[in-house]
Amino acid sequence: MQRYRERYLRYYNLETGNYNAFEYFSMKNNNTLYVRQPDNSYYFISEQGVMIGRLVSECMISHRTYIGDDNLSLRKRIILDEEYKTLCAANALLRLPDNLNLETVRNVASQYNLGDEFTRRWYTWHAMEFVQS
Repeated sequence: MQRYRERYLRYYNLETGNYNAFEYFSMKNNNTLYVRQPDNSYYFISEQGVMIGRLVSECMISHRTYIGDDNLSLRKRIILDEEYKTLCAANALLRLPDNLNLETVRNVASQYNLGDEFTRRWYTWHAMEFVQS
């Protein structure tokens, strides 16, 4: 949270009121996409930037640092942009009724310029089999 304070709160001169940095981050970033990497590291992608962490045990993730979206390298910016579109599409689908069909998922994905990779991920997240038609 120290990096979040330095790289986001102070950078934008934001006041957290009666909340500490962790509480403020939790309130403002409740829609977060967790992206697990093969080495058990994680990107936590939110509207305010990227937290980078590591899986410590099956029950605990350690947040290692925070990077504001304006401090990202080009490679990480591209990853963030793509994953942020995924987050937005997933949030849009979560606002719809539970009985989503393949056409609906694909239509929402196309609104965010996402293809069948997003649709596969959506089906995986919901333990459903994706059959490409």
